[in-house]
Amino acid sequence: MTFVTGPRQSGKTTLIRQALDGVSKPSRYVAVDEPDAIHPDLPDDEHWTAPAQYSAASPNRRDARWLVRVWEQARAEARHSASGFVLALDEIQRVADWSAVV
Repeated sequence: MTFVTGPRQSGKTTLIRQALDGVSKPSRYVAVDEPDAIHPDLPDDEHWTAPAQYSAASPNRRDARWLVRVWEQARAEARHSASGFVLALDEIQRVADWSAVV
């Protein structure tokens, strides 16, 4: 895991996007603070069972359950890629208790 931190408006998102453009692995950038930008490849709720500690929630809500779905999808993509997979979560601090989930 790598964290990019710094003051607001200092180019963190631009840096991450440029790095992803230059990486030779499949990757996904997810802006946590853009709730309408749900990635279409994430499994829908009827085929995915959340661990018991996460309550049912709307699939559009950026909460612990959503984060588990994103994380598990990235892990699945990494398993199916010979070169691995890079997941970039921008503004992850907006997900309550994100560090315990990850």
